[in-house]
Amino acid sequence: MDEEKYTTTIAEENRRKFIDLLRTRPRSVGELVVCTLLSQKGVSKHLRKLRDAGLVIINKDYLDIHAIRINQLGFCLRL
Repeated sequence: MDEEKYTTTIAEENRRKFIDLLRTRPRSVGELVVCTLLSQKGVSKHLRKLRDAGLVIINKDYLDIHAIRINQLGFCLRL
């Protein structure tokens, strides 16, 4: 990913909030909705951008519940 696109991805305030929340532990989409007061659709949109930038890893379990954890790069970011 080029530097400008990466910078644009983490420049958005809600995405930085997600990174901060995910630094402590993996969370579900529902938890992120509650913590940020965004809609499920809004959370999913931001998570997709973070995933595409390689900052979060999204896993689905057998119940189709999303568990999101931050990847090593995202953990090292200073926001």
